[in-house]
Amino acid sequence: MKNRHYLRHILAITALLFNGEAIYSQTYPIENYLKAAGDYVTIYNGEIELTYSLAQYDNLPYFQGDEFTTGKIIFKGNRYPGLDLHLDLHKDQLCALTPDSHYSMIINNEGIEQVNLHNTTFIYFRPTKKTDLNKGFYELLQDGKRLRLLARKTYSVAQINVEKIAKTRKHQTEYFIYGVKYYLEYNGIYYPVSNNKSFAKIFPEQHKLIKRYARKHKLNFRHDADASLIALTNFCEELIDQKQTR
Repeated sequence: MKNRHYLRHILAITALLFNGEAIYSQTYPIENYLKAAGDYVTIYNGEIELTYSLAQYDNLPYFQGDEFTTGKIIFKGNRYPGLDLHLDLHKDQLCALTPDSHYSMIINNEGIEQVNLHNTTFIYFRPTKKTDLNKGFYELLQDGKRLRLLARKTYSVAQINVEKIAKTRKHQTEYFIYGVKYYLEYNGIYYPVSNNKSFAKIFPEQHKLIKRYARKHKLNFRHDADASLIALTNFCEELIDQKQTR
């Protein structure tokens, strides 16, 4: 009930600001909206997303672009499929189009457990006593029986060099730089990983096999990090299974 009152307040103000006289052409605009939202009303109770200005930024910090795509989320234990979503990796926020497609609402991170969009799964990580990782969205690259590989993908703002602006004749003054860090969860502990050497530190008894596997399969941690780290995670999972069955 509290969410519905809050949503009524947000939508009423928004409609007055952006729709002008259009609100008066409908008898019950808020009631119709709530009816369309149905059980998903909990999702649409956040703030309206503020878009980035392409006059200022040379690129945008969304996962797989700023276009909305059909996805699903797990929010406070409940599944919500069929949502139009996009994920901002700079502000670390997930947004959903309202049923009428007029607004993009920021979904409250504190209720998000898992997100699926662009055939990719993200979890919203919350720190535990065993780790000092920052809270936020982490891509779930591999979810095995004993090992879990996560990727923290982010965008940060940087200034465009004045000389470059003059040379390219573009008017944008800032752009977003992509960055990624990988973490392997083993026995509840999250280890930073980047190549076969970092895996060998976690599993020192298997360091020769890990090195041999990386060389044999020509794993490229610089140019194909996701696939290479996933392959090595699966291999280490097999090594653990073999050790357990002895």
